[in-house]
Amino acid sequence: MTLVAAQICKDGTVWMGADSLSGTYTGEKRMRKDTKIFTSGPYLIGFTSSYRMGQILRHKTTLPKLLPKLAAHATSGHKHIVKVIDSLSESLFENNYTVEKDNRRYGGEFIISWSGRLYIVESDFQYHMPLTPYCCIGAGEAYGLGAMHASNKSHTPEESILHALRAASEFSCFVAPPFIIRNTAGYKKTYKK
Repeated sequence: MTLVAAQICKDGTVWMGADSLSGTYTGEKRMRKDTKIFTSGPYLIGFTSSYRMGQILRHKTTLPKLLPKLAAHATSGHKHIVKVIDSLSESLFENNYTVEKDNRRYGGEFIISWSGRLYIVESDFQYHMPLTPYCCIGAGEAYGLGAMHASNKSHTPEESILHALRAASEFSCFVAPPFIIRNTAGYKKTYKK
């Protein structure tokens, strides 16, 4: 029940945006102050699935430190994301969030970025780097991707992400403003609609 959208700039800055809707199992809409995107040191993280997972990631997870050489070596990013995912998976497990099935752990889906890298982490903790400079996750993913595809080359990353959030909000009952947009350079803005 969400949309998290992200885009990498040519200068390596990563932008990310999310809606603020939290739905209940009885179909009620709840708008929340705690956001679905946040920073943790050099990391910018956006989550779907559950606010509980986001709270564990934000407040109870210690992520590995970045090595200074990491930004210069592409292959180091893959080694580092594995360390990051191990930390995230272990924290979710220790805090009783993950589910085990067939000797595998399952959590939620999220986007994590640092040093100009963008990774989608799936519910089974596999990761992938999108081929496009943008990505979306959540219930509004298809609407968000369509809007970003149409706008990413002619608009700023902030505008492209805002188009994605607004399109998903228009067509998905699981996405609603206010929209929060942040970047890895420390920018943060809230859009009421």
